[in-house]
Amino acid sequence: MARHSWNSYRVVSTSAMINLSRHSSHHLAATRPYWNLPHQEDGPVLPHGSAIMAFIAMFPAWYFHVMKPALEDWDKILASPAERAYFVGARRTGG
Repeated sequence: MARHSWNSYRVVSTSAMINLSRHSSHHLAATRPYWNLPHQEDGPVLPHGSAIMAFIAMFPAWYFHVMKPALEDWDKILASPAERAYFVGARRTGG
């Protein structure tokens, strides 16, 4: 589903990665050429462009600091009831 893959609609990310930053669309229509991938309204969006997020990911503490608000929004807005229940249980057990 679109909500399970993160997008980045920044001009540099979209241009440099040939629309690979439209990750949700790619998963919904894997055979469609990248240059024809549409903007997917119901997918989550990274806080920054793909290149910046790749750099930030080299520093886990920084990455989790940047992603925490986006993940909290995902939990509230996009997660299904079963996903919410799973993640609440995982947080209680530390898993």
